[in-house]
Amino acid sequence: MAKDEADNKEICNMNWELPRVVADRVGVEDWAARNVVEMLTAGDTIPFITRYRKERTGDMDVDKIREVERNMEELRAVETKATVVLKAVKKMGKLTRELKCALENSVLMSEVEALYAPYKPGHKGTLAERARVLGLENLALQYINPPWRINVDSYVRADKKGLSSPKEVETGVQHILADIMTKDKEVIDLIRQLTNDRGVSLESSEAKGLKKKLSEKSHDKELDKAYKYETYFNFHRLVAHIQPHQVLAINRGEEHKILTVNITYPKNVKLRFCQFLHRRWLSDQHCMPVAAVEMVKKAIDDAFDRLVQPQMIRQIRSELLKEARKSSIEVFARNLKQLLLMQPCKGKNIIGLDPGFTNGCKTAVISHTGKVLETTVLYLRDHTMKSKVLGLAKKHRCSIIAIGDGSGCRESEKLVSDAIKESRANLQYCIVRESGTSIYSVYSIVRESGIYSMSCVYQYCEGRDWYLYIQCVCVTVL
Repeated sequence: MAKDEADNKEICNMNWELPRVVADRVGVEDWAARNVVEMLTAGDTIPFITRYRKERTGDMDVDKIREVERNMEELRAVETKATVVLKAVKKMGKLTRELKCALENSVLMSEVEALYAPYKPGHKGTLAERARVLGLENLALQYINPPWRINVDSYVRADKKGLSSPKEVETGVQHILADIMTKDKEVIDLIRQLTNDRGVSLESSEAKGLKKKLSEKSHDKELDKAYKYETYFNFHRLVAHIQPHQVLAINRGEEHKILTVNITYPKNVKLRFCQFLHRRWLSDQHCMPVAAVEMVKKAIDDAFDRLVQPQMIRQIRSELLKEARKSSIEVFARNLKQLLLMQPCKGKNIIGLDPGFTNGCKTAVISHTGKVLETTVLYLRDHTMKSKVLGLAKKHRCSIIAIGDGSGCRESEKLVSDAIKESRANLQYCIVRESGTSIYSVYSIVRESGIYSMSCVYQYCEGRDWYLYIQCVCVTVL
């Protein structure tokens, strides 16, 4: 019982300081990042920190503070995930010193996920793990530790898969050595540096057999989908210069099996990796047996080709996707802000009508500047609704009626249309989407302002050469 409680309390003690990592990522001073992290942890809000704690933040702007918060949350999530993985692998009885060290030095979720992948249920385990199960770890350590007592033949078992020949034994040893090398703290730091090499590039090309596949199907939709990605059939761009929209388009093309994507490295990336590991593991090669030197060299090449390179590719693509998504949200927010700040309809007052049966049609009159002039509730079953709508239009000199496309839309449309025809009033109406209004309406800032529901719509009116911008089409004051 006491042992189980101790295991539950065990945490992964990360070999990095959160404020320092945040400072490096955001590009601010360590002390400022530390102060912001402390204040956010204490529950201070970003507006409060930005306005009233400038001396503690080094006069950071609000965007920088938000970036600090985002990175802080990501790093804490990494720490939590690393602890969960540590406990899970330890419970399996497979926790090694190298794996523990690698988890403690992880700063990205992708790194933790990559370390945990071989231990997930249903996974056969890494090649190194399988070699350890065969009892080859002691032999592997003899290749890198003096006095280098190497005896491969003593591990050969003719009836055992993986040990049936000296070559199989040496292959298992190579896998263990490669695993040990890539989980070393200094090597993990080096891999991060190599991942950020400015010479790394992304290439995309037409998927193999795509033309044959399209000719067999000969569907116009499939052809149209393929030709949308024609720009990326022979695409090559440095990762440092690739645009977010290009990343998203390439990922979609790959998902639809239209594009093949590769990450390529300059030749010096592998060279730098191998040279570093040579200095780390072959510093005493003049004292080492020839067999040990050759084995370590093979393990170093294997470590890069089989372990490091795929890890770097996954990490680069994961970071590219994360940044692309972040950028797309920022672009959307910018565009939405401009749309929300736009005049509802130049020089025209609008009646916004939110259709409904049970609770009635919540109605608001909005001036050409966006000011709410009057609000009321009209009922479809009320025979005086037509006259009330026309009365509002006349009273506030409205020329447009915007009807939401929710429940009761068609009934409201018929009533408004009949009212306009019967009165021959100089009025126009249009149907606008209500998407997002319910979500918007529950925000506290909206409730405090008194506006219950708001929709911002870009509506094209067919048969006319003008665009109608309608803002606040469904507005109700509580």
